[in-house]
Amino acid sequence: LEEEARLLREQLTSELRELADALAPQSGAGRGSDGSSEWEAPQPMRELLRAAARGDARQVRVWLPCVSGAMAQEDPSLLGWTVWHVAAAYGQSKVLECLKEDMVERATHHR
Repeated sequence: LEEEARLLREQLTSELRELADALAPQSGAGRGSDGSSEWEAPQPMRELLRAAARGDARQVRVWLPCVSGAMAQEDPSLLGWTVWHVAAAYGQSKVLECLKEDMVERATHHR
């Protein structure tokens, strides 16, 4: 069991590093692969996950209406992580509370 626990910790550490790299603002952003100028619209899921990782509940509330649950699965660099995963992994209890409130609000409005 100790070996399994070690392997799981290593895998989680690796995934967190990959996710942090995927969420980090890119240097040279706005440039195409050929170096040409290329403006990209903000990516709502990435912005939501960045806000969750920082613990910025206000920005989480701003970005939540702009994303769907499927968006995390559409981007393989996000490893299938949801905003819930990110907030929990970074210990952001205020963001988790915000997400819970949003979930309850959506559930009660869709009845």
